[in-house]
Amino acid sequence: MTDATPRTNGGGYAIMLYQGRRVSMESYLRAWKQVKLDDPGKMYPNGPGSWAPMTAAQILAEMRRGIHDRINRHVPGYGQGRKWSQDWFWSAKRCADQVNTPRLIVRWVPPDLRMRLKHRIERD
Repeated sequence: MTDATPRTNGGGYAIMLYQGRRVSMESYLRAWKQVKLDDPGKMYPNGPGSWAPMTAAQILAEMRRGIHDRINRHVPGYGQGRKWSQDWFWSAKRCADQVNTPRLIVRWVPPDLRMRLKHRIERD
């Protein structure tokens, strides 16, 4: 099994940013600590993955989102299975729109949601 974590030229671990730029783990952690120590309202000229000015609080939230995304992408089965298909997404969305509309009679629910929503389905 190969190590999926990219490495820098010096041999240390690296983080791949949105723009495709590779940053050493040391630089990434130094930036993280600096932003954490700053006032949450401090404005930075640009944030991660953005050219727009961002506050320290917004940058921290974006960095956390990136970390959670990296963690979740390493979970076995991420991006695979029936619930990742476009058909499942759209049928679940249509079902949610119907179920969350007051006084609407729901006639069809995806099979895996039937048990949970049986009280909202119209019976013949």
